[in-house]
Amino acid sequence: MSTAPNRSQAKKGIVNQDQNDAEFTEVQQRAHQSQLEVAKEKNRHEQAMLEQNLGFIGKFFGDGKNTPTFIALICVLFGGSMYVYCLSSSKSTTADAEFWSENASRSLNLAITALAYIFGKSAASAKS
Repeated sequence: MSTAPNRSQAKKGIVNQDQNDAEFTEVQQRAHQSQLEVAKEKNRHEQAMLEQNLGFIGKFFGDGKNTPTFIALICVLFGGSMYVYCLSSSKSTTADAEFWSENASRSLNLAITALAYIFGKSAASAKS
């Protein structure tokens, strides 16, 4: 009999292959490891470039996609805290109560406007 597989066995995928080729397996493993190292270095380089492009403020707020939302959130928190501060100050100093109540109203307007921006932006992005 011949050692070469016949045609019908080859078509069915029943071909006996020598699976004990250690040298071939080792070369495949080194090639795979090399590909992983190249991909790792490429990802490290992309991350370093992204960090450099973001700048100082970008490190805190991100890449620009969500930056307006984060800043609006900061305005909501700042406006709310200033509202509470102005109300407590107007209560403690009755002589300047009108001044503090006007500033409390302005602070509340800032917080509400920023909150409306956040919800308006999310509603607009949900429609598209």
